[in-house]
Amino acid sequence: MKGRNTMNANVYGRFFGCVLVGLLAVCSLRSQIRTQAVCTGDTVVITLGSYKGTVKWQQASNLTSWTDIAGANAATLRAVMGANTYYRAAVQEATGCPTFYSDTTLLSAWNPALAVNNVKTQTVGTSSFSSSSKLVVSWKAPAFAVSKYEITATESVKNTSVVITLASSKTSDTLKGLKSGTNYKVSIKACTDDGCKTAAVCGATSSGSTSQEYWQLQGTGNTVAGLKKVVADGNTLNYAFVYGSWAPHDSLKGRIRYYYNPLAFGEKGTKSALSNAVPRTGDIASAITFTGLTGYGLTYSGYDSTVAGTRAFRYIGQAQAVPYQGKVRMYFEAQTADNRTRIHFIDSKDGLTGIDYNAGTSTLCKTTDDFKIGGGCDYTTALSVGTDATNTNPNISDIRQFKIGYPTLDSWLWNGAAGTFMTPTFDVAKTADCGNKYSFTTGYALWDGSAWKLQYNGSCPKFFDGVQAPCVVHLGGSRYKFYFNYNQVLKGQTMNPQRDTKPMRVMYAEGTSGVVQFEDWEGVEKSRDMVYLFPDGTALTELQESKLDDYHFFAPTGDMEFQVQYSNISDGTSIPFVAAAVLLNP
Repeated sequence: MKGRNTMNANVYGRFFGCVLVGLLAVCSLRSQIRTQAVCTGDTVVITLGSYKGTVKWQQASNLTSWTDIAGANAATLRAVMGANTYYRAAVQEATGCPTFYSDTTLLSAWNPALAVNNVKTQTVGTSSFSSSSKLVVSWKAPAFAVSKYEITATESVKNTSVVITLASSKTSDTLKGLKSGTNYKVSIKACTDDGCKTAAVCGATSSGSTSQEYWQLQGTGNTVAGLKKVVADGNTLNYAFVYGSWAPHDSLKGRIRYYYNPLAFGEKGTKSALSNAVPRTGDIASAITFTGLTGYGLTYSGYDSTVAGTRAFRYIGQAQAVPYQGKVRMYFEAQTADNRTRIHFIDSKDGLTGIDYNAGTSTLCKTTDDFKIGGGCDYTTALSVGTDATNTNPNISDIRQFKIGYPTLDSWLWNGAAGTFMTPTFDVAKTADCGNKYSFTTGYALWDGSAWKLQYNGSCPKFFDGVQAPCVVHLGGSRYKFYFNYNQVLKGQTMNPQRDTKPMRVMYAEGTSGVVQFEDWEGVEKSRDMVYLFPDGTALTELQESKLDDYHFFAPTGDMEFQVQYSNISDGTSIPFVAAAVLLNP
């Protein structure tokens, strides 16, 4: 970075050594020329060591044509760096005495002319945009020898940084893994040794901004009616995972297991489907075509309110199936006979296939007997509400739609690591004054290795206000992004999913050592807008975009260059169905 650089120079022939400190690493010079990196515009301070007599500072551009520097007759020389320049001190003890010279140092000035530009600019319909996660950076190489470069890009929201190390031969590269719709300040360091103990860190920085995410719905035309259905009988509530090498059958490896709420009342709840093909990066059709599997899953169609003490469900909402410990653990929201909604879980009875959750002869969980304690579909409550006698979560009346965040880019097989997070939507009890302005609030729970623990500030749960239908996506390491509908229906007002304005938003978090805390997230107020396009390139209005709900975002091939979304959608009057979108500008 620009600033003042200091060096001490001793006279050659009588005094020895040269110490250069500050941004110009420490060196030892004895009758030699040492090139040091200096940024253009830096003020260089050279101080002569112990000497007797008078001093004249000299400079040259070629080691032969030395000229005295006007007025430079003190022990300290100050120079503002421009072109590459050699410096030395001429010392004469007394008139008639010989002149001695300090060691010579070449200060090599560097102006990297750093530039930051967008990547892969494209136009679809009337919308022009570039990559939402990449910027290209370029610079001019210095005259001095470089071991490597370090590029640092720091974003403007949480001040997190992306740092890359590049070979000395490079003069440009692409920064990847950036946040969408975000401004970055970029700086460069030229290292002159492998450990980067000596480096030029020039203060000239450059800035650039990534684009918003642009998602294109699949199908034809510019109406909801023209969109392709992911599965023929899909209605709402989407989730999927991808079978890895751990799949129980070779025929499943690489394919997508998809869960959804179907249209038929007799199957309402959670039904599974399987992708018709192994998805391939860039081949959207291979990732959005499914065949449903009738006769498997969980349904609330068998609920009988006349059965006292029934553990069957009045309603089953969002589900997330997590491959875990040799089975698939199905977490799901459901409302019981007391009209309270909680998060429960049940483990598959067919190992990692993940379609049969009934230990009895049936493969469908439906009846009162199925869900009773000891029944074929006996389940466990994962997150309770404030009225429950055990594992109580104070000031929570209902817990609803949720998603679990774990490192799916590493493997869809969850390792159960403590610190895994969940984002459950809940209703704050009417008697509690927790400061929520909107009807929809999404909280935060952490897995402690054996149970989920909702996070609190005192007696009130931590929450993101106005967040509906949360969905988290692993970006690698401890980095995640969080999609949601920003629903600003005020607390106490009537909600209507078909009418409410709730545009899509995304925010980011970067945790530590695999754990993402609530405070690591940027917050709703700093979240980014998103843009959706119909198949013909027409942009959706905010009201049309608000009809997207119960979505699932992921990279079906593990390649973040190929990101897909499954989402309910409606035109506001039609019955919702499940459509798909692809990210145009990863």
